[in-house]
Amino acid sequence: MNYGIPTEVKKELKIVGLDYWSIFLDENQHYLGSCVVMLNRPEEVLYNLSKEEKSEFLDISSKLELIIVRDFGARKVDFDSSGGFTDRLRFLAKPRYHNEPEFEGTRFTADGYGVHYNTNVRSGSLTKKQYTKLIKQIRSGLERELE
Repeated sequence: MNYGIPTEVKKELKIVGLDYWSIFLDENQHYLGSCVVMLNRPEEVLYNLSKEEKSEFLDISSKLELIIVRDFGARKVDFDSSGGFTDRLRFLAKPRYHNEPEFEGTRFTADGYGVHYNTNVRSGSLTKKQYTKLIKQIRSGLERELE
């Protein structure tokens, strides 16, 4: 999994950029709608964030969760942070599904609510066209919620 999506490398996966945080579609769509919420500046720890950075993170993350639940049928979204991949604080937003969701003809994993994620399986591989449609759909939802 690519938890640390460097901005300069994965620009095509960028969904939205705000003052302090950016959201990228995770390249591994094993769980439909998986995204990376990444701080726009180098920083590795939460306690060094400003009040504005913390506030924007909560705002954008809760809106991302709403969109994934509402638009893709996820049960909820887990936010996971792990270090060592980049100098930027980032959280992987992993949707949890009761049933296997489908997007543009591709079926995705629903490992079962209440069990650990299977990080070794890479189902739900998308075409470039499908990645683009998924990015546009999430971006559109975020833009509506951010108005």
